[in-house]
Amino acid sequence: MGADDVVGLDQGMIRSERGVLNLADAIADLTARNQAAVKLLYLGGGADLAALRRYVSDRAIEQHVLFHDAVAQDVLGHYSRAADIGVHAIANSCLNHDYCLPNKLFEYLYSGLPVVVTDLTEMKHFVKAGNFGLTFEDGDVADLSRKIESLLDKDKRVQIKSHIAAQQDSFSYEAEYGQL
Repeated sequence: MGADDVVGLDQGMIRSERGVLNLADAIADLTARNQAAVKLLYLGGGADLAALRRYVSDRAIEQHVLFHDAVAQDVLGHYSRAADIGVHAIANSCLNHDYCLPNKLFEYLYSGLPVVVTDLTEMKHFVKAGNFGLTFEDGDVADLSRKIESLLDKDKRVQIKSHIAAQQDSFSYEAEYGQL
């Protein structure tokens, strides 16, 4: 990767219902529109990893999409902080997904990453209320692509990072535990 590359990160289980194919399509769209500086790192493994690798190869975007095996939780933050944007493109395929606030969202935020997430009920509310990033319409690859593209702007990422930094203590484990 080059110094000017903007790296999107999707960490965790690689499963089709988690939007990995839509995310690959969004990267293909961005590269087709000469957004060569965008890269995507899939960090993790899962049942659909081999199919995703073929999907990326079939779209000839291997130079923009990287894969890395899952890493131990105690070093995950080092990898996350090396990225510029955290992405979670999970599909609204069940109530559990619609109301999820997944760990990866908080891991991205603790790493200071602006996020692009599906506009599912709880994620949309949390991300918009905190101004932590952008949401896109579930299943809409063009919208996902536009939202990632808007975060290629370094000034926009810096602005969102300042919102994240100012609020990190409010959604920490300690803050939540204190409410129990």
